[in-house]
Amino acid sequence: MPNPVLSRRSALALGAGSAAALLAGCNTKSSGGETAGRGEALSDVPKFIAPARVDSGIYSTVQGVPPGYPVLPDTLTKTTSAPFHAKGVSVLSIAWGNPPSKLSDNKYWQELNTALGTPYDGILVPFDSYDAKIATILASGDMPDIMELIPSATADKAIRQGAFADLTDVLGGDEIKKYRNLAAIRPDQWKSSAVDGRILGVPIDLPLCDVTWLYRGDWAEKLGYPDTPSSPEEFKTVMAAISQGKVGKVKTYGIGSYGGSFGSSTAQFINAMFRVPNEWRLEKNGTLTNAIDTDEYEQAVAFTREMWKAGAFHPDAIALGDQGAKTLEMFTSGQLGFIKGGLAGAINEPFVDMWMDNPKIELLVPPGADGKGFTFPISTGWYGRSVIPAKVAKDKQRLHEILQVLDYMWAPFGSVERLMGSFGKKGVTYDMKNGYPVARTDSANANDVVGFESWTAPFYYQSPRGKVAIQHAVDYCEKMVKSGVANPAASVYSPTSTRLSSQMDTLQQDYINQIVTGRRPMSDLKKYRQAWHSRGGDQIIGELKRGLHGH
Repeated sequence: MPNPVLSRRSALALGAGSAAALLAGCNTKSSGGETAGRGEALSDVPKFIAPARVDSGIYSTVQGVPPGYPVLPDTLTKTTSAPFHAKGVSVLSIAWGNPPSKLSDNKYWQELNTALGTPYDGILVPFDSYDAKIATILASGDMPDIMELIPSATADKAIRQGAFADLTDVLGGDEIKKYRNLAAIRPDQWKSSAVDGRILGVPIDLPLCDVTWLYRGDWAEKLGYPDTPSSPEEFKTVMAAISQGKVGKVKTYGIGSYGGSFGSSTAQFINAMFRVPNEWRLEKNGTLTNAIDTDEYEQAVAFTREMWKAGAFHPDAIALGDQGAKTLEMFTSGQLGFIKGGLAGAINEPFVDMWMDNPKIELLVPPGADGKGFTFPISTGWYGRSVIPAKVAKDKQRLHEILQVLDYMWAPFGSVERLMGSFGKKGVTYDMKNGYPVARTDSANANDVVGFESWTAPFYYQSPRGKVAIQHAVDYCEKMVKSGVANPAASVYSPTSTRLSSQMDTLQQDYINQIVTGRRPMSDLKKYRQAWHSRGGDQIIGELKRGLHGH
């Protein structure tokens, strides 16, 4: 069963923060407000200073692939001047699982305050009520010093209306050197999170590969398919065989979910096999083509339809598309042969134990059609911003105090600050096991720690199963990023796309889900395309083109 302590790492493993696009690829939900945003280049990119390497660390040469750490180094570096001895800092962030204990009962929180030298006023909001809370706070104008802000129509409008501090002059170029850990944020992350060429918040780290897929190769072998699928046809054959064969103690199916927020990862995998663009394709003549208008997309939809007809999917796959926890349990209990594992699927419970103990359970790379390989839709490198209210930032000394706290929370593994940020204090909230700190789980400690550490720390791979598991995760992410394609319109905002987001999602489901399941003919793809263009798609294209080209 899944680990009951839900951090950002494990939440993303379930898909809560995934950057995976729906098969329709019709929504560009980038930052913006009431008018189309321009994709201007960041005027002053902060200087990049790589963090010090840890001797035991596993590092990739591919940009955007996180490092991994199997053991804690004997000697830790100190990367800030903490304790700061400053006025307290209020911080709103998401509680992915149960909210941590209150300060008086929270040993981790107490230790964090001591280490920072300034009271950390944590305002932890459950993910399910986050949108409503943000809307209320923005409407009131009474904002905390730092907010974990995920892109949405409400949040993006507030950004463009000047609610948050422009940090370009404070963090741009060599100015970032004042904040050693923030300087480790990659230039591409600053650029993709900028708004109209300005820094309106500190990007929150997300690997370029934000998903894994797990495959029951042991079941496939029992059914006479010992080799990893090397083509979409082979993948379809195995998934259908799992649904029809007897490989477990209970009834099994190849794929559990399709469509919806969690089932979209299945569509993403199929898209990758057929090299569907990452939402948009920028043509040589400067025009934008939406993914749904491409031949590759049509091939992907037709193939998904064939898979459904062959019985590769669970009969309730459409309904299960919004039930990520349920499909996860179905996979771990031996009912499904294929599932999304999230960016941490290679290293987080329960997946790591499954494939480490049974090597035939594979981290599956999409087999490309026609022997031409696959393309993976890489993320933007961030999923949200740490923003500071504009009125707070008017006081330069106060802004510096706040940025010092953010800099502390961004400290890399192998530092005094990261050990505190991720684990707390030895003998109080964690103990050492096989050279690695492990949170105490015999009380509220584990939940208290992840409630604070998970929101802004740089992502890295860690696993109780050690170096082998971590290296496997790094290798998998490398393969995906090397075949990655970016969304060319990711940094440009279309107000129409944001405004019509839910309607476009419904339109996609009305057509594509029914085409895939055989309730509509394949020829209705043309009707879907026409409906998408006439109901706002053409306006979205126009706004994005103006943003890309500045006219």
